Amino acid sequence: MSQLHIVILIVKFIQGESQVRISMNQDYQLMTNSFLINSQDYQANSYFSYGIWSRYTPLGRNNQVGTIGILDSSCFHLHNAMGQSTKLLNFILFDCLEYPAQIIKRQILFKASDENWYSYEAIINNFMYEYTWHYFEITSWPFEKKLQLIFIQDKKTVLNKIIDVRIPYSDIDLQLTFGGGLLIDQYQDIPNLEKGTKFSFFPGKMELQPIYIGMYKKLSDYLLVTKLFTVECQCQFNSVRYANDKDLKFLESYSFTSQYPNCENFGLATWIRITNIKSDISEFTYNVMKLSATFSNSQLANENLAAFQLSYFLSPLRNKILISTYSYTFPLVNLDFSDNPFLIQREIDLYNDIKLWHYLAVGVINNEFTIFITFYEDFLEYYYEMYESVNHFHMVRYQLEYGNIKKQSNYFDVQFKNLNFDNCPFYIDYFNFCHFSCERCDGPTDTDCLSCSESSNRIYIREYKTCICPYDTIDDYQCRGFEQYKFSLNQIDANQSVECLFGYFEFEDQCTKCPSIIQDNFLTCLDCLFNPNTWSKILSCEINLYLNDEGQTSKIINQEKQYFISDGNEFKPCLKCKNYEDTNNSFEDSKQTIKEFQYFCLKNSIDLFVQNKDCFQCYIQDCKLCRITLFKQECIICWQGSKLINGECQMQVFILQPKINCVQPYYLDYQKNCKLCTIENCKYCFEYISNDLTKSTLYLNFNQFDMNEYHKIGCAQCEDNFIFDFQIGKCLQKQPSIENCLRSFINLQNIEVCTLSKYDNFSIAPAISNCLNYIQNCKQCILTPEKEIKCVLCNDGFTASIQTGQCYLCSILNSKTCIEGQAALKDGWVQQIQSFLMQFLNNYFYPTTKNFNKIAELPQECQNGFKPIFTIYCHQYCEPRCLSCIEHNQQFFCNQCPLNYYKQPIRSSEKGKCLQCSQLCLVCQSRTPEEINNINPSFKITDSNSFYTHKCLQKANDQNIVIDPYTNLAKYCYQTQCIDTITFKIDFDYNSFIEIFSKEFYNYYENLINIIYCNEFGIKELFIQVDFKKFNMRECNLIQRILIENNFKQKIFSLQKTHLQLIGTSDEQKQFISYLEIQNFDSVEINSAYFKIQEEFFISLTNDRNPIEFAIMNTIINSKQFNQFEYSLKLNNYKKLTIKNVTYDGLLIINQSLFDYLTLEFDSQILIENLIIQNSQFNYSNLFTFPNLKTTIKIDHLKINNCFFQNSAVFSFSSYLTANVDIIQMQVLNTYFVFSTLIYISGKVKITLSLLNIRNILNLT
Repeated sequence: MSQLHIVILIVKFIQGESQVRISMNQDYQLMTNSFLINSQDYQANSYFSYGIWSRYTPLGRNNQVGTIGILDSSCFHLHNAMGQSTKLLNFILFDCLEYPAQIIKRQILFKASDENWYSYEAIINNFMYEYTWHYFEITSWPFEKKLQLIFIQDKKTVLNKIIDVRIPYSDIDLQLTFGGGLLIDQYQDIPNLEKGTKFSFFPGKMELQPIYIGMYKKLSDYLLVTKLFTVECQCQFNSVRYANDKDLKFLESYSFTSQYPNCENFGLATWIRITNIKSDISEFTYNVMKLSATFSNSQLANENLAAFQLSYFLSPLRNKILISTYSYTFPLVNLDFSDNPFLIQREIDLYNDIKLWHYLAVGVINNEFTIFITFYEDFLEYYYEMYESVNHFHMVRYQLEYGNIKKQSNYFDVQFKNLNFDNCPFYIDYFNFCHFSCERCDGPTDTDCLSCSESSNRIYIREYKTCICPYDTIDDYQCRGFEQYKFSLNQIDANQSVECLFGYFEFEDQCTKCPSIIQDNFLTCLDCLFNPNTWSKILSCEINLYLNDEGQTSKIINQEKQYFISDGNEFKPCLKCKNYEDTNNSFEDSKQTIKEFQYFCLKNSIDLFVQNKDCFQCYIQDCKLCRITLFKQECIICWQGSKLINGECQMQVFILQPKINCVQPYYLDYQKNCKLCTIENCKYCFEYISNDLTKSTLYLNFNQFDMNEYHKIGCAQCEDNFIFDFQIGKCLQKQPSIENCLRSFINLQNIEVCTLSKYDNFSIAPAISNCLNYIQNCKQCILTPEKEIKCVLCNDGFTASIQTGQCYLCSILNSKTCIEGQAALKDGWVQQIQSFLMQFLNNYFYPTTKNFNKIAELPQECQNGFKPIFTIYCHQYCEPRCLSCIEHNQQFFCNQCPLNYYKQPIRSSEKGKCLQCSQLCLVCQSRTPEEINNINPSFKITDSNSFYTHKCLQKANDQNIVIDPYTNLAKYCYQTQCIDTITFKIDFDYNSFIEIFSKEFYNYYENLINIIYCNEFGIKELFIQVDFKKFNMRECNLIQRILIENNFKQKIFSLQKTHLQLIGTSDEQKQFISYLEIQNFDSVEINSAYFKIQEEFFISLTNDRNPIEFAIMNTIINSKQFNQFEYSLKLNNYKKLTIKNVTYDGLLIINQSLFDYLTLEFDSQILIENLIIQNSQFNYSNLFTFPNLKTTIKIDHLKINNCFFQNSAVFSFSSYLTANVDIIQMQVLNTYFVFSTLIYISGKVKITLSLLNIRNILNLT
C-alpha cells in the first residue's frame, strides 16, 4: 500500500496559538508533511510549535500500517523528522515497553542544528500507560536558540526540558511523519540505536496539534492545550444487543460481535441450559463461551487476553463451573503466553443438577470483574457469585463465541436464551427476567412458569408450567380482549336475516337439525355441517372427522355416499336410495326408520347382510362390522391387516417384507429380520462373527447364522466426521489420521484403514474422490478387484450405473443422488461401502446381477424437504415441526404435531405439514383459492396470515365458541352476543386530526385497530365511528379536505362489511369539513353534522364497484345566501339510501343535482324522511334524479319553503320496469317555479301522493 501523504498547513499568527486538533484516521493512521525552516521567518520572540496526543489501546481498532506490526516489536513509533534530500533521520519519538525490566519509556532522540545528538526519556507508570492520553510538544525559538520539550500524562507534566539549541533538526528541508512503522536502515547512524531496529505502528489513537508559527509564547503556555483537551471516552451503545436464541448440538457454535467498542466496561447476560451430555469418559471439561477481542490472530485471541471464558467440568465426584478472565501485569500483547502470565482462573463447586436452567450475568465495571450464576429448580435457587479486581485493556470491540467452540468430541447440547451483550453498561444486573407471561419462573421460556400474576387473568397449566390467556382474549404481552382494544360489541339487528346455527341446515324456510353425530372427537356428515344453505339439495353424507385420544392428527374418513329422507320430524338414512331423486319417493325406507335398532356394517361384495337385515354404513376405516353406542360408532371386527384397539382399527405395519431389504436406519440382522441400527452416528449397520468373517450380513444372499459370544454389530460407514472403531463398537468423532484420507475405520486388529482417498491415489484406499479424470460427472469411484474403475457416487442429479460404472442423468423426480441396484433388494446403498467391503471382508466385492431387467435407479438422497419412499421415489417429507412422520399410500403425512399455544396437540396436518388454526379452532383444513375468494376476495395472503383462511372443522373445547357454518370460521359468543360485529370509536381534536387520517403517521387510525384480534375472532362486520364533536373547522384552517379509506378487508379474512359513522354536532360554531372523499366502506353514515359551505361542497363515496349503503341524518347544509359554489355529492352503485332530518338552507345550485350519478341495485331501498329545502335557488338542475328505477322509493314529510326553481325539477324518476314512489306529507310553500316542475316522470313509474300541501306558489311556464 502506498503511503498516504497529507500536507498539514503551517499556520502563522502574530499573537495567540491555534487550538485546532487533527484526528488521524484509525483505519490508516499515517500522516506526512513537508516542513521548510527558513531563518528569515523567525525574529525575536517568534517560534514554531506542534504536538502529538496519543492513547495506547493495543486491543482496540488498530489497523496495521506498513510491514511492521504490534507483534513484531515492543517499541511503537509516534513521530520522526527526516531530511528530504539527505534521507537521514533528524528526530525520532517512540515508546518502548520493556517486559523483562517491567519498564515503559517515552524516548526522544534528535540531531540538533549544532550537529549533536540529544537523548531524553520519561518513565511511564505501567498501569497509567494504557487508555491514558499522553501529550508531547515541541516548541522552538530559533532566534533565541531555545528548545522546549514537553511530555504530559493526562494532565500531569512528566517531562519539561529547556535546551539551548536553535532547532531540533540538522536539516532545514524536512519531511515530518506521524504514525506508521519505522525501520532503522543501514544508512542511519544514531547513537544507541542499532541498525535494523524495528518500530511498530502505534496501536492506539493519535491526534495532532498542527505546526504553528507565532509570536510571544511563554514557557508555560503548553498548559492551555491540556486544559482544552477532552479526555473522556464517549461510549457508543450497540443498537443490536440481543443474539438469536440457539439450541446448539454436537459441533455447532455461533458468534456474536459487538457493533462498537466499549470504553472500560462490558456486560453479558444469558439463560443457559444443558440438555444432553455426550461423553466417552467420566471426567472432562467443556468450553462453552469465550469473550475476546475481534481479532483473527491467535496471539491477540489468546485466553490470556480473553475478557471472559465459561467452562463446565464434569466428574462423578462433583461438577464444577470454571471461570476465566485476565488481568494484565504489563500492558503488552506480544508476550509469550505459554505460562499464562495474565490468566485468572476460578472454580465454582456445584451443589445442584447441572442440567437446570441457570442465569448468567457477568461483566466488568470500573476494573471489577463480577459474575453471578443462579440455578433454578422450581422455587429453589442455587446462587453463586465471584468478584475479582482486574486490569483489562480498553476500547475493545468484543466478539462472543458460544457453543462447541473447540469442536470437542465430548460435548454438551446447550440452549442459550435471551443472550445479550452490553458494551456500555453502568452496572451488572444479576436479576433474571422471566418470560412476560410468568410471575415467577425457573427458566426463560413460557413453559418455565411457576406462577401467574393474579392481575394478568392468565390460567396456569401446571403440567406444562405455562400461563395462558383465556379463549376470549389474545396474548399481546397481556391478555387483551375487545375492551382492552377499545372495541364495543354491537347488538344483533332485529331486521337482519337469521342464519342457522352449527349443526343445522336450511330446509323449507326453517333450520333443521343435520343427521350428524357431533362429539369432541367424532363428527359425521361434514357435508351438512358446513353447507347449511345447500345441503337440502343433495341430502347425502360421505365425509366424517375422527380424532383419537392420543393427540394424533385428525383423520378425514370418506365413506360410501349415504342418502337421507325425512320422516316428518328428522332426517334418517335412506337404505334404498341410490341418488337424490330416490329421496323423494321411498315408502319402504320410511317404514324402516320406525325401527328402534339398526345394524351397522361395511357393505362389500363378501358380506352384504348380517342376520338377513339391512345395514347402515360404517364410518370407521378398515372396519368389517360396526355397532353404534350412545355416543359413537365402535368397531366389532376389523379387516385382515388391521388390529382392533378400543373400538378402532389400526393398520399393522410389517417392516420386513420378503426379498426386500430394510430401509435405513433399519438393517437386515443375522436372522434376516429388520432391526433398528442402535450405533449412534452410524449410517449402515451390519452383523458379523468376529472370529469368522465369512459369516456376515454384508454378503449378498448371506446364509443365516447363529448368535454366539463372537457375534457383533458393526458399522460399515459412519456419518461425516466420524470413524468406526471395531475395538469399542462406536462411531468416534474424529478425522482420519492417515494422510490424504477422507474416510476410514479402525479394524479388529486396532489398525486404521482408509476407505476413501482425498486425491487420485488408489494406493491409499480402493476408492477415491473427484474422479473426473476417469469418469465424467463422477464424485467417488472405486478400483475393483478386477482392476476396473467404476463410479460408486456421481455428482448431484446423476445416477451411478452398476452395469457400466458410468454416470447418467437421474430420472427420479426431486432426487439428489441416485445409484442403481436390484429392484427387489433395493441395495443401491451398498455401492457406497464397496471400499469398506473389500478391506473388511478380504477383498469381497458386492456382485452385480446379470439380469439387467432386475436393475433399477434408486434414490440415495433426495432434495431438501423430500425423502425416499420404498427407496424408489422421492416424495415430499414432513416438515421439521412434525413429531411423527408416517408413510401411507406412497406419501408422507404427519401423524403427530407439537403442542399449540394452549398446550394441546395440533390436530391438523396436510401434505406432511402441521396446520396452524386460529386460536378458537381445534381442527382446520385449508381452502381452495375459489373458496377463499367466496369469503373475501380482497384478502392479501402472506406467510404470517395464511392460516386465518383455513376452514374450522372442530372448535376448541370451550362452550362459548361456535362455528359459523356459512363461513366455516370459529367465533366467540357471550350468551347470545358474539364477538363478530364490533365498533371502534375514534375521538380526536384539531391537534391529532392530521395524524389520525394520514397513513404516514404512526397514529393513523388503521394502525390503532389490532388486526390479529380481528382475525382470531372472525370479525365479520367492523364499524368505525369517528366523533367530530371536539373538532372545529374554524380552528383548523389548514385542513380543507379529508380522505378516509380503509384496507381492512385486505388484512382481515373474515371481514364481510365495513361501516363508517361520522358523527358531528349541529352547533354552528363547530362546522364540519365540506370536502369528504370516502373509499372502500360498505356503508357510510353522516349524523349530526353542520356543513357551512364557503367555496365548495364535495362528498364522494366509492367501494371498488361494490354497492354502498349511505345515510345522512340530522344534518344541516348551509351556505351564504345565494352564493354560488361548487356542489357535488357523488353516489354511485348504492344499495340503500337514507336521508332523514336533513335541511338544505341558502343554496344556489346551477346545472347540478343534490345527488350525482345515482345508480341503484335491483333490491335497493330508498327512504327520504323529514327533508327540508329552504331559502335556496335552483337553475337548470334536478334535485333528486333516479334513473333506471327498480325499486320502491318512500318519501315521508318533504318541505320546500321560500325557494326559486328555474328550468329545474325537484324529482326526476325514470324506469323501464314498474316502479313505485310513495310520497307522504309534502309541503311546498312560498316558492317560484319558472319553466320548472315538481316531479318529472319517464317510463313505468307509479306515483302515490298523500297529504300534499301547496301554498303561495308561482308557476311561470
